[in-house]
Amino acid sequence: MLTMLERVPPLKQVRYIVEDKRDNSGHLQAMHRAPMAGFWEPAVRIGQPIRQGDLLGMILDPLGRQRREVLAEETGLVLFLRTIPAVTAGLTLGGILPISEPGERHYE
Repeated sequence: MLTMLERVPPLKQVRYIVEDKRDNSGHLQAMHRAPMAGFWEPAVRIGQPIRQGDLLGMILDPLGRQRREVLAEETGLVLFLRTIPAVTAGLTLGGILPISEPGERHYE
């Protein structure tokens, strides 16, 4: 004989919903490209709020002579970050979800 356990249903895990129907939306691979070759060091964490112009991370050239700041191109939440430090110019470093608080945001 099978009996069902009584339990409280889990809390809803979805906190953010973004629907973007604009042309070329959803191409996250094109966001925040490395301006030069070197070693990537993020200054933020995934899920962290960030404002346009804030420091996303730094790239240090292999000889340690040059450092380049990579700044956030928009305000929102850090959605993803590159985890492999070695980069060449043009590789994607990270992306930002354009939403600043829990809820829904729709773009037409």
